[in-house]
Amino acid sequence: MKIKLRLLTPEDVREFVAICSQYDYDIDMEDGSIIIDAKSYLGVMAAATKRQMSLVCASEDITLMHRLKKFAAA
Repeated sequence: MKIKLRLLTPEDVREFVAICSQYDYDIDMEDGSIIIDAKSYLGVMAAATKRQMSLVCASEDITLMHRLKKFAAA
């Protein structure tokens, strides 16, 4: 599964990482050659805030997609 996301505030990052951390499989964010573990608060805060990135995960989990819908980039 791959979707475009944008995290605009530190609160968005905190909520996003908290959601991703509840899943057992790998979830990454990427933009070109930059790849970040979506479960890493510091990594996401440093590289993904106010930047559109792609979320890539090993599962087609509809529940995860629904929970992250508020962060979808337009």
